Amino acid sequence: MVEKLEEHPGALRFHCLRCAALHFDDYEVLDVGVASAWRCHRCERMFTLQLIECGYCSAEAVEVALAATELARVNTLSCLNCGKRLAQREEAQAESDFG
Repeated sequence: MVEKLEEHPGALRFHCLRCAALHFDDYEVLDVGVASAWRCHRCERMFTLQLIECGYCSAEAVEVALAATELARVNTLSCLNCGKRLAQREEAQAESDFG
């Protein structure tokens, strides 16, 4: 079954690292900052992903890894939307209060 991007407006998109199959989080089942196991619909193998939300601009992104231990620490990444270092919402608020 070929899935069209138009059928998933606004859904987060990510790829299986093993077979490159495209996946969507249509139902928003991912929790921010929590590593989640996901089974690929094509190769049926498991991979891990984590929903990341920027504390500055609220943009969301998905980090994908073969195992939870391979996920990067969120505070070492930068937002693809605004370019700032990703931080928890509380950290971002504290920085804006002082800076």
